[in-house]
Amino acid sequence: MCYIGLDAGTSGIKALAFDEEGRILAAACQDYPLITPQDGWAELAPAHIWNGAKSVLSQVASRLSDLNQTVRALAVSSAAQTVAPFDCQGRPLYNFITTVDTRTGAQNLWWQEHADEKELFQRTGLPFSPIYMVNKLMWFKEHESEIFHRAWKFLCVEDYLTWCLSGETVIDYSVASRGMLLNIQTLDWDQKVLELTGIDPGKLSAPLKAATDLGRIRQDLGEMLGLPAETRIILGSHDQTCGTIGCGAIDPGQTMNAIGTVEVLMAIHKGIPQPDGVLRCHFPCIPHVLEGRYSVMSLNQNAGVLLKWYKNLFCGGEEAHALAHGLDPYRYLIESSSDRIADVFVLPHINGCETPVSDPASAAAILHMRAHHTKADITRAVLDSMAYDLRQNIEALENIGIPTGPLHAIGGGARTDKLLQLKADCTGRIIHTNQVTEAASLGAAILAAVGTGACPDIRTAVDRMVHTDKTFYPDAGRASEYDWGYGVFRTLYGRLRELNHEVAERAAL
Repeated sequence: MCYIGLDAGTSGIKALAFDEEGRILAAACQDYPLITPQDGWAELAPAHIWNGAKSVLSQVASRLSDLNQTVRALAVSSAAQTVAPFDCQGRPLYNFITTVDTRTGAQNLWWQEHADEKELFQRTGLPFSPIYMVNKLMWFKEHESEIFHRAWKFLCVEDYLTWCLSGETVIDYSVASRGMLLNIQTLDWDQKVLELTGIDPGKLSAPLKAATDLGRIRQDLGEMLGLPAETRIILGSHDQTCGTIGCGAIDPGQTMNAIGTVEVLMAIHKGIPQPDGVLRCHFPCIPHVLEGRYSVMSLNQNAGVLLKWYKNLFCGGEEAHALAHGLDPYRYLIESSSDRIADVFVLPHINGCETPVSDPASAAAILHMRAHHTKADITRAVLDSMAYDLRQNIEALENIGIPTGPLHAIGGGARTDKLLQLKADCTGRIIHTNQVTEAASLGAAILAAVGTGACPDIRTAVDRMVHTDKTFYPDAGRASEYDWGYGVFRTLYGRLRELNHEVAERAAL
């Protein structure tokens, strides 16, 4: 028997099948385009996501058939804060509006003017931010009112894919809580938020606990994809929550570091933390899939986005060389960076910043670039900026009483030793990797195993299916140099804030 984790992100979708010991049996991935109809807008087409899902699932099913392996269940891991409206026949009325979309600044300002942030945090676990689903629904109501009223459901990627697979419109607590619509005390849609915004709860999926068995895959779909008719669809979870399961960071003092399109720290905490410190740093708190556990999360929405932007604009030669030699372009670019800690400094806010300071108007900048600097130096400066941002969020978590401990690195960035070592050197933290770096997919597969009863609980499944690979220890000899560079990095935002805001206001005219 094996279990499939279907992981849908902002840039693509992947399906991985695991056996009962957590070994990968088959894998497939497919990219889809980020649609940018105007400045600051970032959308995904539902058809691209669903067609991608069918493609990767059918590829995995074919390979499993060749191996004489039987799929018992699958679960979805997905990005949150990405939502689209659908009509009563399940047809999309608009594209998904993604996490990195910045159109909802006015809606976020409305919350600041009409609600108390501390009181709202105690109910929803979230500080004010334009990225949440509630702001996108408010945007639809204001700017696309015909679509808003005609919509049968507003679905996130998780409940969209789950509905396509099973016919059930349900959403797990972790994805639901990233909308600023779920009451994290009652684990149901928050009545006060619904009343303030005029959102009908009937337009939302039903919140349920992750690992809930939703029944068999739709018969016609199973036949088309080559999956057994008995395949169970199990309710999955937020990709970052799945990532904590897939890397084994499920207890207080354990922290997952997801390195991908965005970079996330997710620290596990017992109970809901006191709001003052969390709000000061703009950290959201969401229910974990383990009862009594909550996840406190930092978000660097620039990490992979900045590296991709840099690669696409300036490193075409390096990318062509890598592809010609069968190498991963990102890994090749990182390995080609300077071995010296950069004396060029990058403020990485290409999409603004979210934690520990929230400022959508902030923008990226480069400081102290001189004629002697090479492309390798600039690449290293981009990588060092990711490490400095990580350190800033670690310190902010620790300062408000959320212990972090060693980091468990997952995602595409966890495959490159050089990047992990420089992060260990910069932060002073031990960093672990696992044999399976696609921890979100593994976490979803673990939920699938638990949902079928093949494993009695998540902890047992983690002990059985998650295996450590490498450990990176900080180099004490580089600590003082990184300490100095970090001091410079920390001043960049404050020094450039007023100028960035002035330019942003001018650009908006």
